[in-house]
Amino acid sequence: FEKLDLRHKQLAYHLVRAGIAGRDIFYDQNHRHALAIRNLCETLLVHRRLLDKSFLRALRVYLHRLWINSCQYSHISKKKFVPDFTRARFEEQLSRLQQHHIDLPIPDSLSLTQYLDELEPAMFDSTYEPMLTMKNPPPGQDIITASANNFYENVTLAEIEKWAADGHELYPLNSRVIKRDSAIVEQVYRTGFADSAIAPGHYAKQLQQVIRHLDSARNVADSGQIRYINDLIRFYQTGHTRYMVDVARRWVVSNPEVDFLQGFTEVYVDARSRKGAFENLVYFVDSTKTEVMHKLVELAPYLEAQAPFDEAYKRKQFTNNTRAVAALLISGTGDAGPIVPAGLNLPNDQTFREQYGSKNLVFTNILGISGGNKYIWERDYARHYVYEFFHPHDIEELMKVNESATFAMVCLHELIGHGSGCTAPDFNGDPADSLREFYTTIEEARAELTALWHVHNPRLVTIGLVPNQRAADEVYRQWARYSLLQLTSMKGQNTIEEAHQRARHLITNYIREAGAIDMVKTRGKLFAHVNSIERFQQAVGELLRKIMRIKATGDYAGARQLVEKYGIHIKPEWRDHMIARYKKVQREREVIVHRGYSMPILQATRNDDGSIRDVRVRYLKNFEAEQLYYSGKYSIH
Repeated sequence: FEKLDLRHKQLAYHLVRAGIAGRDIFYDQNHRHALAIRNLCETLLVHRRLLDKSFLRALRVYLHRLWINSCQYSHISKKKFVPDFTRARFEEQLSRLQQHHIDLPIPDSLSLTQYLDELEPAMFDSTYEPMLTMKNPPPGQDIITASANNFYENVTLAEIEKWAADGHELYPLNSRVIKRDSAIVEQVYRTGFADSAIAPGHYAKQLQQVIRHLDSARNVADSGQIRYINDLIRFYQTGHTRYMVDVARRWVVSNPEVDFLQGFTEVYVDARSRKGAFENLVYFVDSTKTEVMHKLVELAPYLEAQAPFDEAYKRKQFTNNTRAVAALLISGTGDAGPIVPAGLNLPNDQTFREQYGSKNLVFTNILGISGGNKYIWERDYARHYVYEFFHPHDIEELMKVNESATFAMVCLHELIGHGSGCTAPDFNGDPADSLREFYTTIEEARAELTALWHVHNPRLVTIGLVPNQRAADEVYRQWARYSLLQLTSMKGQNTIEEAHQRARHLITNYIREAGAIDMVKTRGKLFAHVNSIERFQQAVGELLRKIMRIKATGDYAGARQLVEKYGIHIKPEWRDHMIARYKKVQREREVIVHRGYSMPILQATRNDDGSIRDVRVRYLKNFEAEQLYYSGKYSIH
């Protein structure tokens, strides 16, 4: 960052500030009470000197989880978590602040007790709205009524689908759908204009602040980015999708030194896979890793020809419209932080991809491989973990493989996987509209299967993406292990709701059924062991053929059958066994159970006239201070 010129440093500074300004939107999208809960907890933490020490520790644990997940639900499992303190204890500590004449963030019309009565089920009752996103609802509910997120209110799935089919969903990505007086309406995310037919909409106040920082960024942006920012501001003002299409087109073709991705983008929180969550990513190019990604993009036509699915579903035209960037992430907020994706491929719309292409990002500092750096994990701890959970026959091979195999899989998943294939010639429309709640699982499984299929291709060794065939073999063994390791975070669950986890579960279950993975017990411990690399790859090819056909033809029934058979249900006996083993490791040595990323703070120094003289990266090395800084409750000097 220090090597950037002043203009690019200023640009990064303003873009980061724009993301922080919109951060609370994502909290509110997750749950209608998430912000209220966070604000009360943060107020307590700011005045920690007045709290009981035992309560303070429990508060910190709960608040850290709130910050990491941007609500009171796990980002991964979608399951609600509750604090280790009671409502009575919570109210007692808040009352203590009131006794010291400290203002609490509660409505003027309500007393503290009345406000907590309203928040109590959302915060303390694990059975009340237990899942953020529920794609396998219990009897009597549907995927909308069983999901706790804040994209819908007082409306059922059947009502939404009929309403949308009649052409009333004009803002599918950036709106909230509610029913008032028997009428279904959209609350559009926009600022609107004074004295205009375009009235202010949902999140108008937050989006005004985002626009203010984008306006400052526009003054120091590259020429191509100025038009991109103009379109993004216009989108926030009007809510009209056509401006977001222009934003996406300009973002895909741009290649600035400091870049950003912002908007209502990913649709994983919405059970319908329609509503976009607010996110902001600011990054700059990691030139050392981008070169090999460009070589991979050049191989895309060759790899498409080698894909195992039907010729009718293969892309025929490659016009260099897939762009690849290895990037160093500066900041991720909203749906992009503190839990940060290792990579992404956007935009999601299949029609857009075929017409304009896509951009692929891999964040090398998130993967821990930027500039050749090694993982920061302690070697002795990593080795202890390996010996506990990895099959004894695999350990020797594992120790010979470095983290570059992970980089290869992320690149293959994002660049080749999401960018491969096309819809069937006789299929009209977007597969997402046809596959509905199963689309994100099918698409993630398709991208990962494509990566698994190609990782053994010797051309990848030639371009330097995969170090050797031994590393490719280890990727398969990692997949076998993951099917068990992910069970350690599923206490009390019998089904999987999150799309990425469903996709991984689907793949491993299918391969296990095909006979390529043995479930074996050694000294009373269960392991997943790959008995044949060749049989593993054969099963990958078979499943990829099925899933590519499902997407290309919009086969909803086929998607549902495949996901429900392989991707949803877990074995309780395996789950309980793995949780017990994981707890044993925790007793022997403290392990990280919940993980998020700490972001650097960009701090500006100014001239007497207020202009920015320089911007430096500052590492607070204090997750609490960082999050309170975002909330405006901590000052940096």
